[in-house]
Amino acid sequence: MLKNVVLVAATLSCLFSFPSSAENATLDEIDAMRMSDPSTAKARLSTVEYERLSDEEKLHYRYLDSYFFAFSHGLPESLARFDDLLDDAIGSHVEDRLMVTMLSLSAYSGEWAQSFTLAEKLEDRLDGMTEQDRINTILGLIVFYQRVDQFDMAMYYISTLLNSDNISPSDRCYAVTHKMQIEEEKNDGSLNQPALENAIAVCKAAQHKLFHAINHNTFLLHLVKIEDVYKAKEVARDTAALIDDIGLDFTHLKSSFTVGKAKLALLEEDWDKAKALASEALSIDTGGKYESGLIDSLEVLVKAEKATGNFEAAVGYLEDKLALKKEFHSREIAQSLARQEARFKIAEAESAMALLDKENKLAEAREEKLYLALSLVSLLLAGLIFWSYRSRRVQIKLRELARKDSLTGIFNRGYFEERAKRLLSRAQHQNNVVSMALLDLDHFKQINDTYGHQIGDWVLREVVRALCDACDDTMTLGRLGGEEFGIVITNCNAEQGLNVAEACRAAIENISSQPTGHRFTLTASFGVADTSQAGYNFENLSSACDLALYQSKQYGRNRVYEYDSKMNPI
Repeated sequence: MLKNVVLVAATLSCLFSFPSSAENATLDEIDAMRMSDPSTAKARLSTVEYERLSDEEKLHYRYLDSYFFAFSHGLPESLARFDDLLDDAIGSHVEDRLMVTMLSLSAYSGEWAQSFTLAEKLEDRLDGMTEQDRINTILGLIVFYQRVDQFDMAMYYISTLLNSDNISPSDRCYAVTHKMQIEEEKNDGSLNQPALENAIAVCKAAQHKLFHAINHNTFLLHLVKIEDVYKAKEVARDTAALIDDIGLDFTHLKSSFTVGKAKLALLEEDWDKAKALASEALSIDTGGKYESGLIDSLEVLVKAEKATGNFEAAVGYLEDKLALKKEFHSREIAQSLARQEARFKIAEAESAMALLDKENKLAEAREEKLYLALSLVSLLLAGLIFWSYRSRRVQIKLRELARKDSLTGIFNRGYFEERAKRLLSRAQHQNNVVSMALLDLDHFKQINDTYGHQIGDWVLREVVRALCDACDDTMTLGRLGGEEFGIVITNCNAEQGLNVAEACRAAIENISSQPTGHRFTLTASFGVADTSQAGYNFENLSSACDLALYQSKQYGRNRVYEYDSKMNPI
């Protein structure tokens, strides 16, 4: 969710500014305060008489009006406005800056072919830009490359920006915030607290209200994650004041902050408050645009309802969460493939244009060069055939990567669910029983925090190795989350599934930590259910396993529990 908050804010903050002039001094003043004091800037814009402006000033006014529209209506809806504005500005001194705006908006809206084309054009123009235009363009490129998960390119441009002699305090705030977030993503969610505190200090000094509030919210989520309740409550109060001071209805940030408070309430075991805040977070995003926030809200509701013994409500929220996660994951895979397809299409078009250019030049040659021309054409065609073959292999590899968990090599959550549903559908038609087991490593977070992420990664790989040894080739194994795994066993009832789960539990318990140089014990808790108990619906079957897993953890961990429809809370 944090990535969405920062990217949306960044997309808005990197929208261009117009050069100062005596005629549009009021618009320039509004432009200058649009990020530091957006509510005042919006109010002042409403007093400007549009019909009395020059053509250039009208472009500026339309930009500012679209900018504030994006805050209240969301970026996808603003794309058409800025597209029209770009059409009217072609050939003007603001064309490059509008292209930066369109780059950010098209990338956020999933218009990959347009965004890759704009990025390439802007990078070609960088050397010929003024220093300020160059900085504005780099801001947009940072947002774009982070959006398409090309973190090395984003970090390259962040370093370029930070090494510039002309960087403003606001732009420095922007750069250090993105650098901190990218490093967190590259480190598998491990946040560098000194880097975050530096970003907070830089943005406070720059009087950048939006990013100052966002970084405080990031600090709150970090403190909740490490369960520092006292400090989190203090930061939550500061964050609330900063969000109120922004003055605009920024749904991403408000939703993220409300979820953070709900998670804090869970840590304090204030179940009613957690439920109320999670429900409030769901109501903030009534359009369902920000899936990660909705998923986190539903997760809070699942935990709060479980804790208060409302298992029926917990199952309902769990089913909603699983359905939303599946939809979100499928969309992420589709977008990843769409980005790759856009790159391939652009490369293919460039190759075709290069070939056409070659053919036109060869057509001007006379008969004495015909043999050479034909040879060159043959070589080019052979090259295209080879490139097409390689492109196909890359697409196949992308599909494979989309199915596998990069750390452990087993199926990821999305493909595990897809495969499990196919197996369940086939078993239903054949009237066969299918068992499922969910397992969660006990105290994994403690191992991760104590010995570091490298040891944590070793543990996950060793657990998968042990599971693969305990399971045969007919069983489907997947990683569902950080330390959560699933096993689907066809032609197998719950009793047999319990035996498989017990073999897996023993295999994990027998893993030696000696190769790490540290001494710790690995155990896991299991929940097992079969289709005779929960039916052939994947969500219902996995929910039954999850409830059994919850019982396993409640009764001491390192054990296997079978689902029982009459299970009562502890």
